[in-house]
Amino acid sequence: MNWFPLLDACKRAECAFGSRFEELKQAILTTYRTYDAHANDRLDSECALFILWSIEIGLLNAPTWWFDRHRAERRFANLLRRGLREQGVEFAGRKMEEVYRARFRDALRTIRNIHVEWDTIGYLQPPLTVRTTKLFISYTTDISYPLSSEARADMHHRLHAVLTDGCRACVLSILPPAE
Repeated sequence: MNWFPLLDACKRAECAFGSRFEELKQAILTTYRTYDAHANDRLDSECALFILWSIEIGLLNAPTWWFDRHRAERRFANLLRRGLREQGVEFAGRKMEEVYRARFRDALRTIRNIHVEWDTIGYLQPPLTVRTTKLFISYTTDISYPLSSEARADMHHRLHAVLTDGCRACVLSILPPAE
């Protein structure tokens, strides 16, 4: 019997951080290129912050006992300190934890709650909304990109799907398997 399933899941998420970062960044860049939107220099940091946010959503939704949660949260705090630094993400002298917590609060303003939901066919629905996607776009692109309203809506829809898939993968890597 594994006494620390959440801690182990957090370790696995830490090991997968680099590959998830690259996958998400490439998917976002591909979407932006499709619509001739230009990513700004904050894309790297916002991708890393989004992955960390998704991992924390998984941690907050995972059922476990108090000591396992305590150890997993400490592991996550270490990942937060190291994960961004290892990806070469810079925040103009600000502490990484400070920037992450600010982004977490920004995301909370765009969603109803942090709880994941399961739809009728058993598919995980992460707590992301179109407003969350628009917030991400505002952080990672130049707002003045010339798109028709139809193309802009299509880009938002496609990017929302990319972010939802990325978040779902991170959350599912943390949650215990369904019984």
